[in-house]
Order: sequence, then C-alpha cells, then structure tokens
Amino acid sequence: MESWFLINCKAGQDEKAEYNLRAQDFEVFRPKVDVGERGAGAESSNVNTRLESLFPRYLFIHLDPQVRSIAPVASTPGVRGPVRFGTVYATASEDLIEQLRADTASLSSIDPGTWEKDRPVRIDRVGFESMRATYCNPHGAERSAVLVDLLGRQARIVVPTRCIRAPS
Repeated sequence: MESWFLINCKAGQDEKAEYNLRAQDFEVFRPKVDVGERGAGAESSNVNTRLESLFPRYLFIHLDPQVRSIAPVASTPGVRGPVRFGTVYATASEDLIEQLRADTASLSSIDPGTWEKDRPVRIDRVGFESMRATYCNPHGAERSAVLVDLLGRQARIVVPTRCIRAPS
C-alpha cells in the first residue's frame, strides 16, 4: 500500500535531499513557504522573497514499500534517513498531505497589498492566535499595522506582514 513516508534531512540540506530523491524517481513533497528578507544596507526598503521549508530538515516521499524498497533513501546525499518509531516508519495520510499542499499554497498566495482597511485577519504568532484582529495598513516593506482586542480595548500593533493570515 502506498504511503507518504517522513524523511529526516541533514541540517541545511533539504533542497539537496529533495533534488537527489527526485533524481532517483521518488515522488517528493517538501512543503515550502515564501519568506521575505530585507535587501542589503540598513536603510534598504527592498524586500526579496525566497522559498524555505515549512518543516526544516523534513520532507515526504510517496512509495509502496512492497513494490520499492525505502532502504536506498538513507544513503541519498542530504538525507539522514527515514523517521522511525522503533521498527515502524512514520507516515502521513493522503489527507494530511493534501491539506499541507493547500495550506502552503494559501500562505504563498496572500498579497497584503490587496488587503482592505478594516478587514478581519488572523495573526500567526504565539500569544496572538485567539485574538481578533483587523487590518489597518502597511507599515513599511515588511510590517503591517493591525488592531487587536486586548483586555476589552482595541490596541494598534505592528507585526511582520508574513505573520498575517486570512481568517480561517
């Protein structure tokens, strides 16, 4: 039966592992998100984006272990090996993989430049998950101002734009 196996990669070698596993004709899924970073210079307002692993050092491969051995994966450059719990390999359901595909696509497709003032948003940061928030305006190239309900009052705070999501 085909499954998605969780693979542990060597530090900083997620992309290399993905490339080498694909070269061996494995179906690979490495969830990635856009990450903004400021250009060179202290006063630079240029923001470049690059893709980073959503789960650094981990990716998934899809295979049927009765048809194809998982053993060669461990000797692939960039890979530490399949994740196991004793003798049982860690696997993910097809539903989980599809949800991750949808979630990472939506994280990459949100364009704060199209957000409207007073639009409800969600802040994806520890401590803010349950707070209601309202989008105010961009605050520089990498940040946005939002209103949050804090102790019964609205407070205007500035957060990294990459942490703002559409409400679920």
